Amino acid sequence: MDFFQFPSISKAIPEFYSNRSDMLQFDLEHGRYAVGDLCVVERLEGVRTINAGPADANWRAVFNSSVLKSGFNECCVVMGAPKSKLLEFKTKFNVPFVVKGKDVKGENKEITIKDIRIIPEATGHSLAFQSALQEEVLVVSIGFGTIEAGAANDQGIISSTLVSFDLGTQVVAQDVMSQILTNGAVVPVGKGRLHYFDDVVRDVHDGKKRDFPLRSSQGILKSDTVHEMVFNALETYAETIQVTLRAYLNKYRDRKFKLILTGGGMLYLPVRKKLEELATNDNYSLIEISEESRVKSAAVGYRIVGEKLFPEDNLIALDLGNHTTIGFYKEAQIKLN
Repeated sequence: MDFFQFPSISKAIPEFYSNRSDMLQFDLEHGRYAVGDLCVVERLEGVRTINAGPADANWRAVFNSSVLKSGFNECCVVMGAPKSKLLEFKTKFNVPFVVKGKDVKGENKEITIKDIRIIPEATGHSLAFQSALQEEVLVVSIGFGTIEAGAANDQGIISSTLVSFDLGTQVVAQDVMSQILTNGAVVPVGKGRLHYFDDVVRDVHDGKKRDFPLRSSQGILKSDTVHEMVFNALETYAETIQVTLRAYLNKYRDRKFKLILTGGGMLYLPVRKKLEELATNDNYSLIEISEESRVKSAAVGYRIVGEKLFPEDNLIALDLGNHTTIGFYKEAQIKLN
């Protein structure tokens, strides 16, 4: 099965602007656009929807790119969504449907999506790690929009454990945005502010200096002050989700599962320390995972589901992340009589 990975438009708009000639074009409602042109025409710069779905132009562009790159004429797709968004996603697709585009040589491309299944994100993570470890696992994934959690054993997903909390790292971005704007700073974005401030949080956490001009030429909001705001917000967030996840995990203490913590939120040291502290104090068996596993796990789980649902079809297992798009292509196996 072929694996692919590329930055989601929502994260890498500058790169898409400068590399339009290397990108596929996409057939939207009002015409075809290369990705770079799509950023211009749709005015996508700085605009990233929380838990984006099929109604979002960014999302459609990345989805179309992913399926067109497969080279299949027709296929089935398995992908994930927050548990709280499943119904909303499922109602946006009427199968079969056709995705059209052109490659950089100007050749027409077209793929028919025969069927598409949307499953909880935690299902993907849990099945992937259970398959790898061959033990019962409970996975907590801290994303931008939500925190998704769920467990799996050798019988499959334990559906009663699947849950979605509206406590993704957007909470930190909101806190930092509020503090910076309250202090009179001028920021260069209108729409998509939360994602702009999400990038501010990441930059400051990773050691970059960020300062902001103040309104009416009153000077600047200094980087030291911004640094303090960001880390205070991260500490508060870490304490909040520690309480929420302690209550959730306590329901399943008797199951003796292996605990796995993943998602973009685990990149933040205050978050990681608080949740590792929770695992230690409450005697959970915490499994360390590699960065590669953290990135690929959801798509691996979607592949496991897809191979069972569509054993005789071309398959695309797709994880459209906020920062990275991950997927697997599997060509249908020809059966001999």
